[in-house]
Amino acid sequence: MPRHLALAVIILGVGLAPAAAQPAGAPPPCPAPDFVDTVVGCTVAIQSKGLKGPALGAAHYNRGVALQSLGANKDAIADFTAATRLDPSKAAAFNNRGYLRATGGDLAGALADFDAALKLDPSLVQALNNRAMLYRTRGAWDRAIEDYDAALKANDPKPAAVHFNRGIAYQNKGDAERALADYGDAIRLDPDNVEALANRGVLLAGRGETDKAMADFEEAVKRNPKSVLALTNRGYALFQMGEIDRAIVDFDAAIALDAKVPTLFSNRGRAFMAKPDYGRAVSDFGAAIALTPKRPDGYVSRAEAYEKQGDLARARADAKKAAALAPRDEAIKALRKRLDAPPAPKP
Repeated sequence: MPRHLALAVIILGVGLAPAAAQPAGAPPPCPAPDFVDTVVGCTVAIQSKGLKGPALGAAHYNRGVALQSLGANKDAIADFTAATRLDPSKAAAFNNRGYLRATGGDLAGALADFDAALKLDPSLVQALNNRAMLYRTRGAWDRAIEDYDAALKANDPKPAAVHFNRGIAYQNKGDAERALADYGDAIRLDPDNVEALANRGVLLAGRGETDKAMADFEEAVKRNPKSVLALTNRGYALFQMGEIDRAIVDFDAAIALDAKVPTLFSNRGRAFMAKPDYGRAVSDFGAAIALTPKRPDGYVSRAEAYEKQGDLARARADAKKAAALAPRDEAIKALRKRLDAPPAPKP
């Protein structure tokens, strides 16, 4: 079964500066305590033509932060772009524009912005964390770890989150010892970090330390009974221990909380295969396929379930679909060869 890891969201950009008191009847300040007032106040300031250079850039930056918080990302990007043009030294503007570019799918533009922000301010922890997240999406684990190291050295105000994220990078890199150390630090700094507990449990289970792993999973579920991650990982561990019925209970609970994660159906399907209950396995693999129809693994799993039921026609059809999606996969080729082989003669 695939392991289900938690990924932290990209940290939001640098926020607004404090606002000064305004006389009665005046337009809102730029920035103001309220985001809508900030947009109004900064727009008045920008249109007044009284601001130039970095001062005008600051007004665009503050309005951009407010627009970003209000969900007007396209307009926010325009303001951050104006801020970087008017004040090229404002690292926060590059960082915030990078964040919005990343959320919009422009990863190359986002990386360029984070690089620019860190060239101006190498200790800007928001940019360090954001760039590390981009490196993680590319599988550049070492570079992500370097940025998390720098964020911790720069006294990131949320060290628990940095340790957790660095732990994910180490875990994906295959360095279980350092991942365990980081998850331990994240839990020590934030005992309610359910994701760190759940991920540490997966590592401990993989090392055969079942009791410790189950203790982490139990604590994670206790702290957040609605954590899909904790329930899924505990179910995975129970499956590995041969506790099939208990694993299915956890997978049931996870699916009840989020029925849009194909891995949950695949996991429960595998549990039903082990039970064995091939009819329910077929149903679960079908649900996984419906959510991700272009992934071959769902078709492979369902083909195997059909094979167990003796329904070779459907098994061959699913294996054929899997082969079309992954024509070079040797395991799929072997599956098709087995399914297409003539039945062995009866004694």
